Amino acid sequence: MAAQERRYRHRVSTRRLVNCRSMLATGSRAPFKAETIDISSGGVGLLVDVQVRAGTPMTVELRFSNPKLNLSLDGVVMHSAPMAGRWFAGVRFVGISLAHELELSSFVMNEDLLERANRTGIEERVPAGAGTGAESQRGRGAGFASRSSLPAAS
Repeated sequence: MAAQERRYRHRVSTRRLVNCRSMLATGSRAPFKAETIDISSGGVGLLVDVQVRAGTPMTVELRFSNPKLNLSLDGVVMHSAPMAGRWFAGVRFVGISLAHELELSSFVMNEDLLERANRTGIEERVPAGAGTGAESQRGRGAGFASRSSLPAAS
């Protein structure tokens, strides 16, 4: 029987470089680079060059410019497996504040809109400054921007 899917948060596939810190098998807690596979407000799938065992605490720095995101989040590796000559690590965020969870949810929504617009070539219109919600609270979220006028996601 197939494993039951336990995720309930919307996730989006996105390939971005991130910095991580974790206690590696070597005993080092030195920073290392990883590549995101997907992300949700509850966790992130990472492709890493070193094996990180399930149960290992990890800090992931999510610093992106489009859509904007600037968070450093603690998590725990839930599963790890070889993938394409590297290692896949599924990281669940722990102790995340409601504000950071909302910021991540907004990022996921905007990243999904960008991906759909790039895939379909259809110009989608979303509120300018849609992101953390902080922009709207400061009164800057009233206008609209065309996603086709924004730079491509990096």
